[in-house]
Amino acid sequence: MEKAQGENRAFRSVAHDLRRSAAGNLPRAGRSENIIMAIGAWQTPSVFKRYDIHDNPDNELALVALEQKRIADKARLDAEREAANDHSFGHNQASGPQQEAEAARGMVN
Repeated sequence: MEKAQGENRAFRSVAHDLRRSAAGNLPRAGRSENIIMAIGAWQTPSVFKRYDIHDNPDNELALVALEQKRIADKARLDAEREAANDHSFGHNQASGPQQEAEAARGMVN
């Protein structure tokens, strides 16, 4: 009995998720509100709009800001790693890949 109830709860959860996804994605795919309401069995526009929680410009702005921060953080970490790798310890610094290769082979003091 408990297993059947758990499976039923899981099915309802998946069905609910699908309806919510449809409410957000179908308008962006160019489908009319009336068609979407019929597909999702929403009887009023207010219930449909309650499901379409993704249609918010603030969400997009937040995602853009998050991506910009991620890119800036990566650039900062890359620069810090590069600076940490550019140590000379009193040796001649190679100025490029060719000089580094020669130094590795012992051709440059």
